[in-house]
Parts: sequence; C-alpha cells; structure tokens
Amino acid sequence: MLGGHQFIDTSALFMIREYGGFDLALLGIGRTGHIGFNEPGSHLSDQTRLVLLDQKTRLDAAQSFKGISNVPTKAITQGINTILNSKEIILMATGESKAAIVKKAMEFKYEDPSDCPATFLRVHPNCHYYFDIAAGNLLKIVKTPWLIDRNFKDWTFEWKKKAVIDLAKKTGKGICELGSEDFAQNGLTSLLAHEQFHTDKLCFSVFQDLMKRIAFASEESKIVPDNINEPVLIFSPHPDDDVISMGAMMHCIISKRKEKLSPEERDTKDINVKVCYMTNGSVSVHENNVKNHLRFSALTGEVLGKEVIHKEDVSKILEKQDKNDPDSELLQKLKANIRKAEAMDAVDVLGLQGERDCIFLDLPFYRTGKHVFIAADLSDPNGTHRVVYRAIKFALEQMGDQVQDVTCWLYRGAWQEWDVDEATYFIPFTKYQMDLKIDAIFKHQSQKIERYSLVMMLESFGRELKTEILKQLEN
Repeated sequence: MLGGHQFIDTSALFMIREYGGFDLALLGIGRTGHIGFNEPGSHLSDQTRLVLLDQKTRLDAAQSFKGISNVPTKAITQGINTILNSKEIILMATGESKAAIVKKAMEFKYEDPSDCPATFLRVHPNCHYYFDIAAGNLLKIVKTPWLIDRNFKDWTFEWKKKAVIDLAKKTGKGICELGSEDFAQNGLTSLLAHEQFHTDKLCFSVFQDLMKRIAFASEESKIVPDNINEPVLIFSPHPDDDVISMGAMMHCIISKRKEKLSPEERDTKDINVKVCYMTNGSVSVHENNVKNHLRFSALTGEVLGKEVIHKEDVSKILEKQDKNDPDSELLQKLKANIRKAEAMDAVDVLGLQGERDCIFLDLPFYRTGKHVFIAADLSDPNGTHRVVYRAIKFALEQMGDQVQDVTCWLYRGAWQEWDVDEATYFIPFTKYQMDLKIDAIFKHQSQKIERYSLVMMLESFGRELKTEILKQLEN
C-alpha cells in the first residue's frame, strides 16, 4: 500500500480540502513532541504525507507490535498545515511519561518550532490543552506557582521547602548560603514578605528537614528496624525493578539485619525480607535467549546421561506460523522461567536466598508484616507499574483494619525519580554497594540488549544525583 503513497497523500489531501478542513483535530503528544506523526524537523507548510518514524516513537510502540523489529518505519500523517487549518484543536496528555515533553511544548522558547512540533499549536486561535495531574506536574503553574502568581499566598511549609530548594538549584548555592537578595531577584518577593525578610531561619528549617531524612544516619531515621521478626515485603512489577530501583537500599536492609546474627547464622537464617514479583516478564525475553537455554539443557543432558530435551525439539518449541502470533503456553512458561532464574540470581548477590526469598505471582497480603515497598515510578512505557500500584493499593484498602500497622514505602528509580523536596528519606550507600547493585542488575542477562545503556548510566547518574543532593544539603 505504501508503494503508492503519492496517490494516497494526494487523494487524502483533496478530500480534506473538499470538505472544508477539519472541524476538530483531537491530538495526543509523543515523547519527541510530535503531533500526529509530525516528528521533529516537520515544517509549518507540511501537508498530509508519508513520513519516517523517529526511533523513540518506534520504541514506544514496540510493546504493541511484539518487538521493535515489527514496528513500521513509515506512517501516513496529517501535516502541520492540515492540523492548523482545523477550526478547533484539542491537545491531550496523560501520565508521568509525558510530563517532560508537555513542559517543553508549553513553556520552552524554541528558535525553531520544528524541534518540538507541538509548539506550532501556540499560533492557533482556538487550541485547548487538557492534561491530567501527572502529565502537567512539571508545568510552572503546578510545580512553582509563585512564578506565575507574584502574589502567591499559600505558603505552607511544603511550598516553602519547594521554593527554597528550587532557588538553591537556580543559584547554585547551598541552602544555608541563600540570602534575601536571592529571593528578591528570583520571583520570591511574596515569600520574602511572608517571612518578614528573615530568610536565615527559613533556610535553616528547610536544611534541618532535609538532614533528618538521611536514612540510617540515626536510630530515629531508620526506614526499617533491624528486628528480623518484622517482615519486609518488596513488590517488584517486573523481575528486575527491585534491583534497578532499590538494589543498594535492599542491601542496606539485608546487611543491617545480618549484623545482628552470628557468622554461622548469616548464610542460613531467614531474615524475613521477601521480594514479590508481580509479573513474570516473559514478554521481554527474546526467542534467542530461550534457544540458548534449551540448547544448554540438551547438551547438559548428554553429559549427565539424563536427556531432558532432544536437540531436534528446540526448533519445534520456538516454531510459529507467523512472527506476530502470540507465544505458545509452553514458550511463555520457558521465558518466565528464564526471568525467574535471573531474579533469584540477582537477589543472591544482595544477600538473600533466591529459592527461599523470591515469590512469583503470589500476592501474600496476609503476611506482609509491617513494611511494604511498592514501585511508584509509574511512567514506565508499557504501563505495568501503574497497574501493579493500583492493584496493591486496592488490595490494602480492601483489607482495612487488618493492615492498619503496615507501613508502605514508595520507591522510584528506572523510569522516574523523586524530587529532593518530595523524598521522605535519602539512602546513602557506598561504592561497594553500588557495585553490588550493578552486579545484581547484570544477572538479568535476557534484558541486557534493551537495558544495557541504562546499566551503563547508573554510575554516572548516581554521581550526578549525589552531587545535586549534596549541593542542596551543604551548609
């Protein structure tokens, strides 16, 4: 069909013009800032046409097409000019994954609007924008309302803390180095007046608030008690989210508990820390990984004289009529087992025992104990984290008084981080613990192709985050 795209482009454009254009253009926004399939580099004069898809756009669609290799490289789209000739335009966005591009589309000043095609909509006289709280979370009117309303008066301590931290970031100063002139020169005169120009006391109170959030620095700030009689349950949406997002913290909890045990007990005693993997992650395992594992099983069977699988059966298990066909039940189970084995290897690195301490697709709310960790980086591309979060939240609500003593902690990492003003606690950890975290992540070998760059970025990201936090905590 795309071979005759010139005919399609012309006929579609003719029909649109014949009917007087669109009454309403209802648009979403992609992470590249594209509207329709008008990727960065599109121009104001562009009409309905065939376009090449950006790699990020194709990655976002990979889940729906069962792998990026199946995602089309081209698409037909209404052009920028076609869209802007609509009588009315509505742009909508939902979810944390769209927050960064929504901010760019609404607030950034581009020398060339084609760098973010959604900015072309600013010139339309009848364009309306609808964002949910998550997608609009980075907009000034939500994140820093005092920069929009110079007479902002809702100065609760939380808003004060946000303002002071934001000011420290802007000026590059430590929180306790900020002076009245910094507030006055950066749109915070209303806060200055609210504090009667005594900024030292305000800055010190924010500094103290942040300092007390450094976990394990004192008995009062421990997130999880060392008492092994208090169970800890960590929910992981996929079989690698636990070590990617809180691997170092897991080691902190595990090592603190093991310190209380004798050397003989440390390798055998159950320290009451469990990881529950909500999905088996089979959809992200490539057939080549399955083939390698099956071949290994066949070769091992020959060595041991206990044949588990025939060599000729390997191709039969992987055989499909069409590459887009869903995996057979057997293939799904084999892929799931690969992820399970990797997850168990990963927690072994951190000091747990995989066979004993990993729970797969068994939601043990009745034995959660007092400390529950839930993934809250809800902007993962395939939406699994959000579904899992809602499922756990609903289950806890249904149990009511039965879980009234449970403390729930939300962790983020792979797809989203907490801002400094949002975090309840900061978890300091050593180079050794970072190395353990990376080793644990590398145990998920079937995911290396897709997440290799993420793992490589962990060390530099850790250094950047540490520097950012230290800047704001330094006195």
